[in-house]
Amino acid sequence: MIKLNMYQKIQKLKNIGHTWSSIVSITGLDIKTVKKYSNMSEEAYKSYFASYRKRAKCFEIFEKEIIEIWNNANSSKLSSSAIYDLLEERHGKLPATDRSFRSYMAYLKMDGKFVTKKERIYEPVEQLPMGKQLQVDFGQYKMKNGIKYYIFAAILSASRYRYIKLFESPLRTSDLIQSLNDCFAYCGGIPEEIAIDQDRLMVVNENKGDIVLTKDFASYKDEIGFNLYVCRKADPESKGKVENLVNFVKRSFLSTRNFATFDEAQLRLGRWLVRKANGKRCAATGQIPMIHIAQERKYLKAIKNSIFDLSDNNLRELRKVDKLGQISVNAVKLSVPHEYRLQTVSVFISSNEVHIFDIKTEEKIALYTLKKGISKIPIVRQKSLRAAKNSELKSDLCKRFQFKNWNQFVETNFQTYRRYFSDQYNDLLRKLPQMKDLAILEDATDYCVENNTVTMSQLFDTYNYLLTQEEPLSTLNHSEYKLLSNNTFKSPIVASGNIKDYIELVEQDHGMEASK
Repeated sequence: MIKLNMYQKIQKLKNIGHTWSSIVSITGLDIKTVKKYSNMSEEAYKSYFASYRKRAKCFEIFEKEIIEIWNNANSSKLSSSAIYDLLEERHGKLPATDRSFRSYMAYLKMDGKFVTKKERIYEPVEQLPMGKQLQVDFGQYKMKNGIKYYIFAAILSASRYRYIKLFESPLRTSDLIQSLNDCFAYCGGIPEEIAIDQDRLMVVNENKGDIVLTKDFASYKDEIGFNLYVCRKADPESKGKVENLVNFVKRSFLSTRNFATFDEAQLRLGRWLVRKANGKRCAATGQIPMIHIAQERKYLKAIKNSIFDLSDNNLRELRKVDKLGQISVNAVKLSVPHEYRLQTVSVFISSNEVHIFDIKTEEKIALYTLKKGISKIPIVRQKSLRAAKNSELKSDLCKRFQFKNWNQFVETNFQTYRRYFSDQYNDLLRKLPQMKDLAILEDATDYCVENNTVTMSQLFDTYNYLLTQEEPLSTLNHSEYKLLSNNTFKSPIVASGNIKDYIELVEQDHGMEASK
């Protein structure tokens, strides 16, 4: 038993003069089937189909819902599989297969419940080998509520394994590159070539067959290592599979659904990809793409890190720096700044470059190119950016107080701890709320400048010590201030000092205890 649209196609081909052999070639049906239905009148087909309908009678409980979905669909063409999928999403496992549901849908069409458009006839195209081609196309779809979604669609020509991604705004070249990276990860490898349109995201111009790519896309293509098959204008057959996929996601997914948020649309699309687009048997191959992809993955090239994914921390590897200030990458020793020896750094390895980062600040500390052997590239820009940032932090600190020695304290701290100044800055910001007495803070600043104890922790410790004293330092005469600096106060607040200072302090404490 064939569907109504196939019956109508046979009748159309017969009426325009096709022979039985020609109809067999176009439809892929058996010669006996073609002869049977080409000689069958529409009334005879309806009568024959009425008996067949009994097999799909279990779907009668969904009739009103089916008609409502059909009438409300935001599409001029809606497949029965799209409605079956939506019913399955709403109600779970249905009482019969989608094949039986198609029969029930055909009966409803014949019964005049809704009207269908006649299907356009396409010629079959040559099948490509495994791992050969990924077809890529774009689309846009306006929902009933006025929201427009932009579609990235890709399909492997051999296994028909599909990947779809939605965007809220028109795609940029960076979006295309990220989508291709995500697609390669989803498919589990990189094909030999990608078939594309002459789209502005990829192609700047085409002159007598000479394709000029956009700068970023040309770099990405060379880095990842795939060929391009750029389709001619007005030649949809070159990548008909993916154009059908764009229409498929519109008719079978977007047209029958509404979404409260964009995140919900993405989430349900991912489930639909697994359940429907890749989870159902493909009519062209006779196989389920989710299973068929396992064969094609054997022919796909291994995935490579792209420089366009540099900001993705998940793609970085941790490496331990040895005592010589080197790490090993691909059995080659690469140098990093000496202060990182015996520490751990993160490494991003792309096809052409090695980027090395500080794991705390995420600052790039070394860059190597792999294009011609391995050679180091000075990273002047990153250092200048860090210097500019630290200068801004220093300027912010200087503006906070008008103490006589405050600017000198900040400048000395900046010069002494230039590499860690952002840490010093943040440390002070955390402690400032606890230093509310500005008079004592000014005295603590004077003391730190005079004694060259210029870390933010030392300033904080000094402030807390003075807070316990009955009189601020500013009320002491010069000799008392010196005595306090030399004997009572200096050693406890210094982060590191001479061991003799600590011995003297302990002896003083013992002397005080003895006098008591």
